[in-house]
Amino acid sequence: MSPDIPPEALARYVEAAADALGLSLTPEQRPGVLAFFGMAARFAAVLEATELHPHDESALHFEPVAVPPAPPAGPTGGEHAL
Repeated sequence: MSPDIPPEALARYVEAAADALGLSLTPEQRPGVLAFFGMAARFAAVLEATELHPHDESALHFEPVAVPPAPPAGPTGGEHAL
């Protein structure tokens, strides 16, 4: 994938994707969406240019980077009971 996608092609892709998803883009949203898709294309080009080997990622186990904190425990009796 070339990170230098012509602006017209990027605009056509964004319009087609929005249409396929049933989304409507306002004129105010359009520049930001186009900028994001351009940035995503540049990220993809970096990944595609990186040589990976089978031992680089086994994909057998996913470990999240951060685990969300557990919600606080509610009263269970004892000193908090009425």
